[in-house]
Amino acid sequence: MFMIERLLKMKYVIGETLNDMKWDGLLASEWAKLDDLYHLIQPFTEHTNIMQTDNFALSNVIPVPIDLSNHSQIMVPLLLSLC
Repeated sequence: MFMIERLLKMKYVIGETLNDMKWDGLLASEWAKLDDLYHLIQPFTEHTNIMQTDNFALSNVIPVPIDLSNHSQIMVPLLLSLC
């Protein structure tokens, strides 16, 4: 997750460097897919980080999977339409 986030933040610098070196980089469609992937897995990362803390409340056990399920039901069809 952190690698994808950093890669997206450095997108333009990476593109310029690859152009200077005359190497092929990612296409615009590939950058878009990477951005979509980032938005798909971001809630999973956030919930994982919350759930692994020592002060995680038992009352959050049920809402977390429901939230992730709702997120997946929205994002997966959207991503499949882009393929």
